[in-house]
Amino acid sequence: MKQYTSRLVGGLAITLASAAGLFAAQAGQPGSAKIPVADEILQVHSYYDQPVWFVSYDWPGEYPEGFTVSRRGVSVPARHYPDPHDPRTFDCPLPAGANIHPWNGRRSNADNLVFISANEILYLKVSRNGSIEVEGGTNSYQPRYIPVQKNQQIAVLRYFSEGFGQIDIDGVAYTADLAQLGPLTFSSGKQIKEDLWVRLTCYDRHRTYAWVRLDEALKTPGVERSEIREYGLAYDLNY
Repeated sequence: MKQYTSRLVGGLAITLASAAGLFAAQAGQPGSAKIPVADEILQVHSYYDQPVWFVSYDWPGEYPEGFTVSRRGVSVPARHYPDPHDPRTFDCPLPAGANIHPWNGRRSNADNLVFISANEILYLKVSRNGSIEVEGGTNSYQPRYIPVQKNQQIAVLRYFSEGFGQIDIDGVAYTADLAQLGPLTFSSGKQIKEDLWVRLTCYDRHRTYAWVRLDEALKTPGVERSEIREYGLAYDLNY
């Protein structure tokens, strides 16, 4: 299995019960320049074991998660490096009303937000000969089928949205409807771990770049889950 750093967009804990359930930077020191995005994803990648984890851009889901600062004087726990094993964090102050969400273009531009997902890869064994329909044929309106053999391994790399995700068959990555894997593979029952990171700018006197993990931010008093009122768009709250 090859190692991946993907730019494809778009799980949560994986089970084969349903398609939707198939997935249930160094910080800027004072005066530092903006870190290129290509470097950022490689930095996240370096803190996760290969080939156990898959690292890619953006946060998954038809309606991705995010977090909003609901009052003044809130700081979220942050790290200088996207290392999930490092318990050391520092306080990263954020302005009231800030909505940290992949669809909030204004906030993303103002604070140089970069959203990155890291999730465990789900390895499945094919239970019978068959084929899997994937996207990416020469004619986008014609289905493309990849044959698979009994006992062959398929890797589910990540979930996008609406039941679709990225899979690996014989070292080649495809986008496919994950629901079709259920009847073709032995059930694993494994719950997949996932870390959702955002590289953002703290509102301290140095405007420090920091890495924040969604689950840790949501445990902070004064931080709530983002509300989506219009598909594809997210905004700051007015304060």
